[in-house]
Amino acid sequence: MSALLYDPDCGFCTRAAQVLARWPVTCEVAPMTPDRLTAAGVDAQRADREIPFVDDAGQVSYGAAAIAAALADAVKLDTVSGLGEEAEAARTRILARTGR
Repeated sequence: MSALLYDPDCGFCTRAAQVLARWPVTCEVAPMTPDRLTAAGVDAQRADREIPFVDDAGQVSYGAAAIAAALADAVKLDTVSGLGEEAEAARTRILARTGR
């Protein structure tokens, strides 16, 4: 299963993860731990600076690309926001940028 790993000691990161977890994402949204980073093949030093996302194939992306990948894993954004066509257009752009 894909996972977005956030820094549990960062208030902003924790709050953002809580918000994202309420969306219909299919990825796991989980706090970073040394064991989890090692198991996923995440560069711990880089993860201290940029949030990592590990996809189903084990590929790791960081920072804005990681957030985009997590959002691309979302089921349908319009089920969250009620924006319908605008949300679906945004989702399509995210998917295109992440190559999905």
